[in-house]
Amino acid sequence: MKKIIVPGEQISETRLLTETTIVENNKTFASVTGFINEENKFVPIKSIYTPRQGDSIVGVVVYVKGNGYMIDINTPFEGFLSGKDTCVPFSMGEIMYGKIKDVDEIGNVDITEARKLTPGKIIKFPSAKVPRLIGKKNSMIITIARGTDTEIYVGNNGYVYLSGGNIPLAIKAINMVDKGSHTTGLTQQISDFLTYKK
Repeated sequence: MKKIIVPGEQISETRLLTETTIVENNKTFASVTGFINEENKFVPIKSIYTPRQGDSIVGVVVYVKGNGYMIDINTPFEGFLSGKDTCVPFSMGEIMYGKIKDVDEIGNVDITEARKLTPGKIIKFPSAKVPRLIGKKNSMIITIARGTDTEIYVGNNGYVYLSGGNIPLAIKAINMVDKGSHTTGLTQQISDFLTYKK
């Protein structure tokens, strides 16, 4: 089991300034609870999603405008998908998967490369733990998708889309990743769990 890092604990001898760290005297300290992963990087257990250019996102259309669409992307403000950046028409309530094209200085988010997803279920997952849910070379999410015959899209914004197959079982596996994100050998644990449950 990895060592839990508490707020105020030093995590690096060098400057690593992020939204979940504090730098003093060129040393970096955690500002939230987290752990150090296999790549020796600090992973906060819980944090608010901060949109970044290039992030993959799952979103829901909440408003149709004349020039595009307002998208719920799990942030205080909606993202915007311009009609110029998609040839796919969307309606209210439809689910999309795309990328963040740009984020301006006041946090406005523009979306591009939007794909329409078939009706499905969206669950929330801590955005800070999304890399753990995806796994190295997509190993974790492939294990869950194959083990439950479920189509799954994971957004960096913490929205996870599921469709078809055994969705309740997939959600149980995803919750196991959330609770056990600080443990080693987790992909094998999930694989064993899904094999046993089939």
